[in-house]
Amino acid sequence: MNLLNEDNVVHVFLNKLGDIVIANLLFILCCIPVITIGPSLTALYHCMMRTVKGNNNGTTKTFFRAFKENFKQSLIIWLLILAAGTMIILNIRFLLHAEGSAAHMLFYLSVGVLTLLIIFTLYIFPVIATFANTLGALCRNAFLLAFMHFPTTIAIAVITIFPLYMTYLDAKLQPLYACCWFFFGFGLVAFINSMLLYRFFKKLLPPEEDISLLWWKAWENCYLFRYSIFRYSIFAFQSGGNLRGGKHSELRSPFFPLALPLSGHAILSYAVGMC
Repeated sequence: MNLLNEDNVVHVFLNKLGDIVIANLLFILCCIPVITIGPSLTALYHCMMRTVKGNNNGTTKTFFRAFKENFKQSLIIWLLILAAGTMIILNIRFLLHAEGSAAHMLFYLSVGVLTLLIIFTLYIFPVIATFANTLGALCRNAFLLAFMHFPTTIAIAVITIFPLYMTYLDAKLQPLYACCWFFFGFGLVAFINSMLLYRFFKKLLPPEEDISLLWWKAWENCYLFRYSIFRYSIFAFQSGGNLRGGKHSELRSPFFPLALPLSGHAILSYAVGMC
């Protein structure tokens, strides 16, 4: 067994362990202001999703890029969850000591709402970390995924809540638990949850094309379409189309929507054909 081989089991295990530890420490660091727990959790899940997928190229860079890109959505969701959770828990504590059938009914209703909030919290940050959409659509999708894959939801709830409950319950071992949480605990929980979530998340992600296949398509089509498509692409870029962030932020030419998707392929085909 060659230990220097990157595909070696030991090498892969150590790489994943390193990703978990680094992401865990970054998560704790960014959670020091309590209001940034949401963006930190999203960034942690983004790193762990990439680790599960096998394309986590630099945990620190990936973490802070995800933290920045998803900051606004994650912050809004976290503050709403924090406010709603505080109100529901205070309501439950009040109803717990109240008497009467109406108080009991409201108590069970509050417990049900708190359960839904917990399920939502378990899914919303991985969903934000994986998919790009509006905030309303992300919330709706989080609920749909949670109830469409309910056995997985139960497993994720147990994996996430049980270690936290044991840490709270066992006062004698709390220093040991604290050490584990500090070095790898949050990252390990997020990694296991990401393994469970990625099984059905990957079915919703766009397929990735093999780069060799793209080169073969370019080589095959370059002599047939090279000059005509290249003329369209030159016309498109000269007509004032402005690209920003990968989106069409300004379209001045009526032929620009047709020509622009072809321009990248045209330039690639033209370059191959000139070789």
